[in-house]
Amino acid sequence: MQLEVKFMEDRNSFTFALLSYNHSKYIIEHLESIKFLVDKYASNIDVDLIINDDFSKDNTRDKIDLWLCHNENIFKRVLKIYNDVNLGTCKSTLNIINNCNTDYIKITAGDDVFSYENIFSFAVKYNKGDIISGLPIGLINHKLDFNHADVFNIVASDVIYSKVGHDKRFKSLSFNNAPNIIYNLTKLKSDSLKRFLGNYDVVEDLPIQINLAESNDFKFIQDYKTYVYYRRTEGSTYIIANDRFKNDQVKIFDYLIDKENNIFDKLILKSRKYSFLKKNRVLKKIFNLGIYLYLLRLILNVKTIFVKYRSVMSDSDIDNHKLHFDLINKRSQKYNVN
Repeated sequence: MQLEVKFMEDRNSFTFALLSYNHSKYIIEHLESIKFLVDKYASNIDVDLIINDDFSKDNTRDKIDLWLCHNENIFKRVLKIYNDVNLGTCKSTLNIINNCNTDYIKITAGDDVFSYENIFSFAVKYNKGDIISGLPIGLINHKLDFNHADVFNIVASDVIYSKVGHDKRFKSLSFNNAPNIIYNLTKLKSDSLKRFLGNYDVVEDLPIQINLAESNDFKFIQDYKTYVYYRRTEGSTYIIANDRFKNDQVKIFDYLIDKENNIFDKLILKSRKYSFLKKNRVLKKIFNLGIYLYLLRLILNVKTIFVKYRSVMSDSDIDNHKLHFDLINKRSQKYNVN
């Protein structure tokens, strides 16, 4: 493992942590979106940058190095961790957690793009939360747009689990957008969480969420601004469920099933695992009892959910987000050399 670090001062406050793997096409947009936030909002904030590249086979690292040659001075501390082999997202995330010294952290994939919203004030405003989440805007083929089904189900999940308890949302069926989530760094650094995350390979967010939700004082906060545009590409686990991803998901289900004492909840978890392993999309839904429970809870809260959903969408400003992305894309062009 090559590890290169640059210290400028000891004062720290916020870390942008970047997980990259074959992100050559997108990494400059990601870095330029960070620069936008630092330039606009961080005049009184010390900002660190940690990059963990998981043995990219393209020229992701070359582009990172090129960009840093021109922009490294905007950060108080820059740490590059270039894995000599592909360790998986979980070990790379642990690398980041173990090397972070600031008050707050945002861990993001190198193909996503930060919006213009003030993520620093977002982190400070909700600093008592274990998990704080924004609202997703999808980025597909360089075009931004809301996926209305995603937004509706995130609103529904917020309404449902505000009533039944957010500690249940990660072992039950719920909708969450990991790119827009900030985790409490103190909790991330706990030995319990790091041990648990170390049991997995490429699925990092769900183990973190499950571990945090198991604490007695767990607090989940849903905000309805968009902080990150999440990119869907052909390599996304959202699209391709490879063996490493499947193995992690099965291990997570096995953990939840083994720990669950309620017979009904255990049955639902077993049905979700069974459905996950099915290849037929129709059978996946038919045998997944978690879907029926989620739909029942949705129906029981349908009026509240629809009112909140309409309010969220009326307050959204997709046009300004599109203008911002166009700006970031334009700024990134000068670094996009082969």
